Amino acid sequence: MSEREAKREAIERARDNAHQLWLQWAEYAAHLCAKTMDEFTSDDVWKGIPNGVTTHEGRAMGSVLARLARHGIITNTKRTRESVRVGCHNRPVTIWQSRIREPKPRETSKAHSWRVRENAGLFYVQSRAADGWMLRLPRLTPESMRDLFEVLREVVEK
Repeated sequence: MSEREAKREAIERARDNAHQLWLQWAEYAAHLCAKTMDEFTSDDVWKGIPNGVTTHEGRAMGSVLARLARHGIITNTKRTRESVRVGCHNRPVTIWQSRIREPKPRETSKAHSWRVRENAGLFYVQSRAADGWMLRLPRLTPESMRDLFEVLREVVEK
């Protein structure tokens, strides 16, 4: 038996010996991490398992993540970070990358207000959007200001 086969067998044995309720919660938590995070570790999955749902075979977490990787849901980044779980004593844990991450709904606000003031022949235009910016313009006629506002509205709303 090769080293790889022995490792896979040990992972499956740990899975078979894990408490089934814990296993279901671990799979759910791992899938949730993959849907909501770009990268995560087993520490993040452990946080998603409710208190009171336990197993005597914590190594089964490896089988949960390996199964997701085999199904193309996550990939191993070949990077690690220190575990934050107390029982792990800062040992390195694999960083997994999601392949099914759902993008956050983009928060767009089309409600903009504009403030214009004139000082020494220059118009100062400020948008009251979240990322407010300031624009200095030379002397403009009221008609050209209206045209400018129409262009700015189109740009902001895209």
